[in-house]
Amino acid sequence: MSILFNRKMGFSFLIAVTGLLFLFIESTYYQYVDAQGQLHESWFMPLGFLFIFIGLLAMGIFIIVGTFKAIRQSLA
Repeated sequence: MSILFNRKMGFSFLIAVTGLLFLFIESTYYQYVDAQGQLHESWFMPLGFLFIFIGLLAMGIFIIVGTFKAIRQSLA
């Protein structure tokens, strides 16, 4: 099975896409400036960046571990 198409990699990709969706929701719906000039934002932006970071970090770890496993199996 390819290291790019296993369940862990798919779940990591889903987490990163969820982060992008959070950022889209933040930019579309949940930020405004009230009458006093104060900016109101939701938690979608920090959650979006957090999910993107965790998803990309997990994908990187799974790619590195999968590559080392493939190299070790080819040498054995």
